[in-house]
Amino acid sequence: NRRELTAAGFVTSEFDPQCTWRQSEAATNYRGFNHFEGTLKCQYVDTSVKPGTWYIYELTQTLADGREFTSHHEIVTRPRYDAP
Repeated sequence: NRRELTAAGFVTSEFDPQCTWRQSEAATNYRGFNHFEGTLKCQYVDTSVKPGTWYIYELTQTLADGREFTSHHEIVTRPRYDAP
């Protein structure tokens, strides 16, 4: 989700970033079972942002076992500068 701060409050919009998973080799956990770790890389280019606006991006990752992890990222876009 993307939340945009407006005079009327936050406006929420949905987006779907493209993500890739790079799995590492199997490792043994503390109980002796193999498990896999890796890196999730997501990239999203938001071309609809407005100058001088505060946005909060909420990213949720759902694992195969149903667990969810959510992170929040604040972005303030640069104000538009019109030279005299």
